[in-house]
Amino acid sequence: MELVEIPSEADSNDNVVAYWVPQNAAKPGEPFSFAYTISWYGDDPNRPPAGRAVATRRDSGPAKDAQRFVIDFAGKTLNLIPADRILRGVVTVVGGEDAAELVEEQVVKNPVTGGWRLSFQVRPKKKEPIELRAYLDQGGVALTETWSYAMMP
Repeated sequence: MELVEIPSEADSNDNVVAYWVPQNAAKPGEPFSFAYTISWYGDDPNRPPAGRAVATRRDSGPAKDAQRFVIDFAGKTLNLIPADRILRGVVTVVGGEDAAELVEEQVVKNPVTGGWRLSFQVRPKKKEPIELRAYLDQGGVALTETWSYAMMP
């Protein structure tokens, strides 16, 4: 499988595609047989993760030259974790500290949805696209899927 992200000016465009690349190339005029199975996570509580990203918001945030991201995570198992528990947001900037600075981060229980909210601010250091990844963790165990976002300059 090959995954491609096509540059886009708007978050509303479906800009991620995947396609199959065979090990041996097809030859003109010869039959080429293949089969595949597609699967994905549903709300099956027996399969990880305990939650997934259900909403993303972005604005300029209070820190100078930074962008604030607010990500809501929810799921049957995740929603059962009480507000007095400590969850940690694991935020990664692909390209590391040379690409951007993580300014601020917090994780709180969302009393409206019952899920958990991760918010953080990131300050780009270069005029290049930055890939961000984040998930929620409790005691070294990943609780959610990994949220991914390409931040354009």
